[in-house]
Amino acid sequence: MDQRLLRILGGETEDYPHALESKYPRIFGKIMALWDAPEIDDYFMELVVDKRGDRAGFAPDVAAEIVHLSLVHAAQHAADRQADVW
Repeated sequence: MDQRLLRILGGETEDYPHALESKYPRIFGKIMALWDAPEIDDYFMELVVDKRGDRAGFAPDVAAEIVHLSLVHAAQHAADRQADVW
């Protein structure tokens, strides 16, 4: 388990993306590497929207974990933006 992500999730292991980490470690690693970078929003979109039309997509459990991480990231960074008004 990635300790940084576990802290981001408030220590809740039930919300941890176990399937994503085990089945797609490269994608999981890239999400964690980009977590504080502006490019993460584009990467989440790239993962959930098929622009090529030839991809089978992720299994439902993995897709749900990616979407959940995207929502956690958006909520975390929305709070950051509100705190730094100026």
